Amino acid sequence: MRAALTAQLGASSPALSFRALQVTNADVEDICKALTSQNMGVLPSSLDFRDNEIGDAGAQCLAQCLAHMVHVRRVDVSGNRITDVGANALLDVLYIAGTLDDLVLEPNPITNAAATRLTDFRVLSDEPLNLRKYIGVLQSNPTKLTEIDLDEHRSERYYSDEAVVILCKHLLHNTAVTSLTVSHNGLTEKCCESLAELLRLNRTLERLDVAHNALAAGGVALA
Repeated sequence: MRAALTAQLGASSPALSFRALQVTNADVEDICKALTSQNMGVLPSSLDFRDNEIGDAGAQCLAQCLAHMVHVRRVDVSGNRITDVGANALLDVLYIAGTLDDLVLEPNPITNAAATRLTDFRVLSDEPLNLRKYIGVLQSNPTKLTEIDLDEHRSERYYSDEAVVILCKHLLHNTAVTSLTVSHNGLTEKCCESLAELLRLNRTLERLDVAHNALAAGGVALA
């Protein structure tokens, strides 16, 4: 491993920076091996890979590493050569593994689809983890789920209108989910238009439970 990278790995800091060190895909693999070894004195909570030469292979390697590194909460890979392939691998860690709190991707040569996934995650970051995991599965393996249960009658946390709007967007053309429960939340008429559109366009969904919400007049559209 190059001396500059070794020096950064040896730093006793929770924030490791590899910024502008010409880090390549091969370097990322070496760094990940070092990070997952048992020789790290201080476990990092932040990794900075800005302004390097990392491509999709490096991003995928990093994603595999991060899925098992629960102490890393923030990663910055802006200013690299990552396309949607690598970006989606990292985004899957955000949504499904639930280990990361923040991921900085832009600028990179990603499409609006990947950028929207990141924007949606930031909206969902304050929501209960279950919803992020459900949406992550809908994005990566849309035929895996047949039921989604977000009933929160036993919880003090609720899903927001904005979160349900995002969920509906991912269910519009889904052909596997037959039952959706969003009862006992703090939902209002703000999400009714999205729920109504879901009922109108999705031909697979057989059951929608919106009981014990504050949908008011907007609930008429769901009748």
